[in-house]
Amino acid sequence: MSLQQQLERQQAALDALVELLHRERQALTQGRVDGELLQCLADAKQIHFVELEALEAKRRQEQQALGYGVDHSGAQQAAWDMGLLDQWRALQESAELVRGLNERNGGLILDRMTHNQRMLNALHELRGDSLYNPAGQARKASGHLAYRA
Repeated sequence: MSLQQQLERQQAALDALVELLHRERQALTQGRVDGELLQCLADAKQIHFVELEALEAKRRQEQQALGYGVDHSGAQQAAWDMGLLDQWRALQESAELVRGLNERNGGLILDRMTHNQRMLNALHELRGDSLYNPAGQARKASGHLAYRA
């Protein structure tokens, strides 16, 4: 496979990941989060990242087979020499976009987790005691919470 084909495959994979990250962001900004959808998106995201790693390894192998270094400067020089510099730069921009989107989505997830923890803490305070003892074991239910038929 040529270096140009490798870059095209990487770009297509990055474009698909960008779309997936936009879907994840949309799911995270809904009033009520769909946990199953988020899990499916997270699984798909992981598959895309594994695919991108494999494509990157193949591109580096192709680059090395052509006599270039496997580092960033080798990639840039190979792209320059083959007239693929615009394609290489677009790939770098897409990779940066993926990084930024993934980071922002991670921030949204952290915000939601923090909010959920605060809500749980508030519920525990309102109840007046903890559901768990200091060892992390469930406390026995008090009589006033028991189910009555």
